[in-house]
Parts: sequence; structure tokens; C-alpha cells
Amino acid sequence: MAGVSVANDPFSGRVKGIPFSGDMAVAVPFVLGDIADSNPGAGGALWTGIAEIVYTRTFRREEGMVTLTILELVQPTVRVGVLDDRGNPIGKPGWMGMELLNGGFETGTAGSNYLRGNFYGVDHSEAYGVFDTDIFTGAFGAKRQADGQ
Repeated sequence: MAGVSVANDPFSGRVKGIPFSGDMAVAVPFVLGDIADSNPGAGGALWTGIAEIVYTRTFRREEGMVTLTILELVQPTVRVGVLDDRGNPIGKPGWMGMELLNGGFETGTAGSNYLRGNFYGVDHSEAYGVFDTDIFTGAFGAKRQADGQ
């Protein structure tokens, strides 16, 4: 399971006796599940699914699409493509060649170009992950579609 928890509410308090008020907004992506802890087998594979995207400037949510591709599983690298609800690509070129180690992959720096994910299930039938750039944060979930891609 993957998603984004968003809090965007009025907030008030006191700091050293001085009152303040305003809006507090935060978006936190999350993933829950049992990680496979191993790489998928030989050949290539494709996973497709849904991405939940939150724009960190407005905290507007939208549903996009995600595609994970591994062309050759003998020396695997993972390509992750995220599209927003208008079909525009989200992410950086670094998301196109991540090393796969024990069923997981990760690249970038939080707040600018970060993506982390793992494969799930004994047959690596699902993949989940989180991402974060300078203007949005999000989470994705995908199911294995085909082998030999």
C-alpha cells in the first residue's frame, strides 16, 4: 500500500509568550508492506500503476501514472517514469538508471530529486515507492504486467 498523508489546517500558538497564527501544511508520502528482499529473475519486466502526486506549493492532490521497467534482470537497473494527470512527465533523468539491490532502488536527495522503492511479494508482482522533487511529493504502487520486455 502506498499513499500521501496531507495536513493543511489553521495553526496557532505561542513562542516565548508571543502569539502567532497561520496555516500549517505538510505532505508525507508512505509505503507499507512486506518487501521481497530479492531481485526479480532473468529476462526483462514491466510494472504499471498509479501515482498519488501532491504539489507542495498548493497541496493539491492528483492521480497520475507510474511505469517501472527493467530491461535485463541479470544486471538490473530500474527505470521509473511518473506522469501527472495531464500526461506530463515528473522526475529527473536519475530515475532512469537506478541500481537494483536486494529488491530495492534509490536515488537523489530529498527535496530536489529523490525516489526510493522496493519490489513486493515472493514473485515480485508489485512495486511501491515514494518520490520528492522541488515542487511535489508522492507515492506509487504498480503491478507486474509482462516479462521479456
